[in-house]
Amino acid sequence: MAQRKIYILHIDDRKDHHDTIVNTALRYGFQLDYCPNLTDGYKVLLSTSKYSAVILDGEAQISAEKASDFKFVSEARVLMQKLASEKGRDLPYLFYTAYRSKVDEMVYDIPVIDKKAPMEDLFEALKKLLICSDEYRIRKEHDKVFQIFEDGYLSEDKEEELLRILLKYNSHSEVKSILSLSRSFLETVLKEMAIKRVIFTEHLIKYIDSQGYDKEGYALNDYLYFLKAEHRTVQNNGEKAPYFICETIWLIQRVCSAYGPHDKRSVSVNVDNETYKITLNTAKTVVYSLLDFLLWFKDVMDRHTNDKK
Repeated sequence: MAQRKIYILHIDDRKDHHDTIVNTALRYGFQLDYCPNLTDGYKVLLSTSKYSAVILDGEAQISAEKASDFKFVSEARVLMQKLASEKGRDLPYLFYTAYRSKVDEMVYDIPVIDKKAPMEDLFEALKKLLICSDEYRIRKEHDKVFQIFEDGYLSEDKEEELLRILLKYNSHSEVKSILSLSRSFLETVLKEMAIKRVIFTEHLIKYIDSQGYDKEGYALNDYLYFLKAEHRTVQNNGEKAPYFICETIWLIQRVCSAYGPHDKRSVSVNVDNETYKITLNTAKTVVYSLLDFLLWFKDVMDRHTNDKK
């Protein structure tokens, strides 16, 4: 499988400057997208989580209505900090400018690359930034899972949800948030499977029924019921979920419900009359299970997509 492209947003009021570096970027595995001003660029970063870093000019337009000036540098820093605080996305960025000495005077902790230097200097600096990025490390570590979004099997806004889960899952203070997000994400995938008509076979339908989901009133039931209804309209050619996937669905649903938003005081889960304390290790197990489920989901979608070709 080819490695996923690393998407970089390039904000510069000179489109010709962008065009000169695009091909070199591709040799490094970077897909550069262009934006002519800072305001529109920030809106793009708010609307999608696909970008791993940002290249900024040193003297571009802050908005389409404003002329280029060096206020761009300070405004850009403010917006990148705002993105980190409001969206939890601490994206690495650097300045790529023809006025390096001037921009150097304005920043001391952000790389500044001269446009007169070899283009390789820009992308080598970008590689160093990405190595230190938690978000980049997570995308690289779970490359096949994130391919789900590039292939269009799940929407881009769900990519941001998955990133939040994986960025939090080592934090003791985020156990509740991890479990709540994991369950919500599972429900989303099940709903997508129904909409895309990638349906479970009778093997999993019977398992779902045996767990009594329909009787307990969980939000998950609506999606499972939809899946079962979809299954009944098609011949038995749906995807047979292996036993461990059935167990994975059950684990995520059961644990996350016990410590989810419906009972803020709960710190344990009861399984087969045994009580287990919910800890960070519990949350990690849920996340690993969710990743296993997503890999299975991708394999299923790949097979169904290839069958249609």
